[in-house]
Amino acid sequence: MRRLALAALALAALALPTWTAPASAQKLKISYAAPNANFAQYFAAEDKGYFKDEGLDVELVQLGGGVATPALISGDLAYSGSPSSAISAILRGAPLRVILIGQSKPIYELWSFDPAIHKLEDLQGKVVALTIRGSTDELALRMILNKRGLPSNYVAITPAGSEANVVAALLSGAMQNGILTRTEKGQLKASHTLEKGRLLVDFHNEIRMQTGGLVTTAQEIAEHRDRAQKVLRAVWKGTLYLMSQKDGVIDIMRKREPGVAAEVIDADVDGGMQDVEDTGMMPMDAAAKELLARAEISGVPADKVPPADKVYDFGPIKEAIAQVKQSGWKPQR
Repeated sequence: MRRLALAALALAALALPTWTAPASAQKLKISYAAPNANFAQYFAAEDKGYFKDEGLDVELVQLGGGVATPALISGDLAYSGSPSSAISAILRGAPLRVILIGQSKPIYELWSFDPAIHKLEDLQGKVVALTIRGSTDELALRMILNKRGLPSNYVAITPAGSEANVVAALLSGAMQNGILTRTEKGQLKASHTLEKGRLLVDFHNEIRMQTGGLVTTAQEIAEHRDRAQKVLRAVWKGTLYLMSQKDGVIDIMRKREPGVAAEVIDADVDGGMQDVEDTGMMPMDAAAKELLARAEISGVPADKVPPADKVYDFGPIKEAIAQVKQSGWKPQR
């Protein structure tokens, strides 16, 4: 019996996936833009040990896309969670590649607290507050104006510098129109300010664009494809966790945002679960439209925009998803 048991253990060992984590961990840094549920797959990969399972010693660092992209190009970061910002650099020739789409439906809403404004078309010549120029909230605004047949200068924009500053400007009355995420919307609701405003556009229901994901250098994919697959397997496990383990994700987000009200976090997690891209990729036709909109913001001529397949490389995530599926792995709380 003992001999049979040993034989069974040997067979089980041979059946393990060939990508079992090595003994020595590889150190690397991955950035995320904000502590909200659209980055929960990264937080889950860290908190649940998925990075460690792949033999990776990952440090998650909070950096806005405007800082993360130069850090990625210089080698201070291995991977960035701000692919939209990276695309602006790609359009100018940076050798970067988007390898994962975390979300492809924008989380933004356009709100007005001006009693005279009831729809987007009423905003002609008015000022809209958003985070920074060239950010995904500006891109979403430009794309919705284009979809509605309105010129890009139909509204004026003022960069507040951060989502928190947008909220502060709306609360103080310094601004009457602004683009919000679920978290900021929840904060305004908690302060009883939201009830005084009107929702003009829910971008989530109208346009398709990436608002999260993963980007790295072309060199990383060419020289360290195995490491890229390890990162993607861990993040994909985090994605599966996000899609199926609501209570666990809420616990993770409460640790990340201890000062945020429970109902705001709950709503954020609900939205994060709805928004997550369950294929890890994005249709190339939608990606091409986004590239053109991003080029317009960046001042890049349309004839200089690279084809989508030169910006996105979904080969590694396809392989990572297949490997996780083949292993039979399932998320557990």
